[in-house]
Amino acid sequence: MLNQDSDTLAITPVDTAPFQKTSSITELEYDFKEGEFYQLFVDLKVNEDSVFRFQLPDYQHIIKTQMAVKPLAKFDRLGEFDLSPDREYLFMNDFANNEISTYRLEVNSGQLLKIDDKLGLRLRAVDGNRVIYQNSGVYINDLFLYDIENSSSIPFGQMSSTGSVSRVNDGHLVYSNPIEEGNRTLTVVNLENDERRIIPDFDFGNTYREDIIGQKIFGNSIFDIETGTLSEELSPFQGTALLQYIPSEDLVFYIQGLGSEALQQGFSSKFVVSKKDQEPSFESLSEKGVTYYLPSETTLKDNKFLLYLFYMPNQDEHRISGFYQVDLSNGSIELVHSQDRLNFSPNGLVQLEDNLWLTLFSGEVELIQFN
Repeated sequence: MLNQDSDTLAITPVDTAPFQKTSSITELEYDFKEGEFYQLFVDLKVNEDSVFRFQLPDYQHIIKTQMAVKPLAKFDRLGEFDLSPDREYLFMNDFANNEISTYRLEVNSGQLLKIDDKLGLRLRAVDGNRVIYQNSGVYINDLFLYDIENSSSIPFGQMSSTGSVSRVNDGHLVYSNPIEEGNRTLTVVNLENDERRIIPDFDFGNTYREDIIGQKIFGNSIFDIETGTLSEELSPFQGTALLQYIPSEDLVFYIQGLGSEALQQGFSSKFVVSKKDQEPSFESLSEKGVTYYLPSETTLKDNKFLLYLFYMPNQDEHRISGFYQVDLSNGSIELVHSQDRLNFSPNGLVQLEDNLWLTLFSGEVELIQFN
C-alpha cells in the first residue's frame, strides 16, 4: 500500500518472485510529486482475524542523472561468457530447457548468431570468428579451437582439471598444464603464430582470477607475458584480493577483508583504491551484506569511476543496489543509477569506453551510458 499520511493512494498485490521462491515482488506505479512524503506498507494476512503490517524504512529518492540503457539480448540463464579482444563480439552460453547453447552477439549492432555445434564450457574468444572452449575430464580438460565460418573444431591443448585458463589479451592465452609428478607448470600461447612456452615450477599458491577481463591476475599480482613471472604484490597480501591495476595511474583496486571477528558479526569486506604502497584514496564503509563489483577495464574520467554495489535486504535501512560513482578527489561515493530488476547481482560488467559499459544481469545483456 502506498499511503500519504492517512490516505491510501495505491494498492498492489505481492507475488512470489520467479526463480527466487523465497523472495516476493510487487510493482507500483504512481505520479510521485517532488518534495512530497509518502509511506509504503506491506500487509501480511496471518489468519481470518489478524493482519501483520510492516512499514518500509524511510529513504529519499533523488534523480542525479539519466542513464541511457540499450538492451542487446535476453537469455534464460546466462552462463560462461567472454568478449573478443577488440570488444566487438560477445560469446556466451545460455542454459534453457536443460540444454546449453552458445551464441555470438555483435555488441554494436545487437546481431545475434546461434552456434549450431555444441561447444563446451569456459569460452575464451580469440577474435570475432574463433573461440576456445573446454571439454571437462576427470583429471585433464581438453581445449579446442572452434571456427565459426567453417563450423569446425581442432584440438588446442590439454590443461589440468583443477587449473585455470586465462582470457585473451595482448595476443596471448595462458593455461595450467596437467600436473606431472607434483610439478605445476603453465603454457603461454602466442595466438598469432601458435608459439608455446612452458613456465616451470609455477606453484605460487595463487589463484587466477578468471572473471577479470583485460588483465592476467594471479593472487595479488599481474602475470607478465614476456618474462613468465609475477609482479610484486600490488595489494597487501593478508586478507586482500586484487581486482585491477592501472599502471598509468599507479592505481590499485582491491577488496580488503576485515578479519574473522568482523566476518562472524556479518560484516562484508571493504572496497579500497590506493596508489601502490600508499594510503587509500578511497575506502568503503564497514557494512553488512554488501558486495562490490568493479567493471573490468575500469578507467578514470575526471578522477571518477563507476562501481556497482549489491545490497542484501536489510530490515532497518533502505539500501539501494545499483551503480555508484566514486570520486577519488574527495573520497566520496554516490548512487547514480538504480536497477529496476529482480536480480540485482550482475554476471558481468565491462567498461568499453569513457562513457559506455556492457552489463550482464541474469541473461539480460545491455549497454549503458550517461546522457
